[in-house]
Amino acid sequence: MHKLKIFTIALLILVISGCSLQSKKKTTPTIKMTTRQALKPAEKTWTFTKGVSSKQTKKQGVADKLTESVISKTDELSSWTTSKGKFMSGSVNYKQVSFKKWQRDTQKNYTKSAQGKIHFMSITQVNAVLKKLGANFKITKLTDLIFLETKINGMTLPQGFVAHKNQLYALNIQC
Repeated sequence: MHKLKIFTIALLILVISGCSLQSKKKTTPTIKMTTRQALKPAEKTWTFTKGVSSKQTKKQGVADKLTESVISKTDELSSWTTSKGKFMSGSVNYKQVSFKKWQRDTQKNYTKSAQGKIHFMSITQVNAVLKKLGANFKITKLTDLIFLETKINGMTLPQGFVAHKNQLYALNIQC
């Protein structure tokens, strides 16, 4: 009888300690968290040096063949400044918006007949572009990207942004 009580108590302690160990999971940072961390400093200037382009396919998709090119310093929006998560380019300030709001506002720029023909890049296509630019990570959903609109008139940018370490990537999601 005494051995049974000791065995039951030992089993109960084992079960309780096993349950408490399972609740202490280590969380892996998401791409969104990594981007926010990279954009956190008081001020950081990002200059784009490479671009990737692709021809459109008949089904309004990006072709598998990606071409890398050099971005000129005189190109519009070739550099960005971020400050505590806020984006600036030239004298224009931008605010972050959700993917749904960005998608809805982007479609407003088109006529009703053209709205159904708008194509957004797939996750596979975005990851192919990131790989071509030398990124060693992948996104899992388009909401991993940061979308912007101007603070003054709410005009959306066609790009989605993602940052990793000291690299900022701007991807033209709408094609």
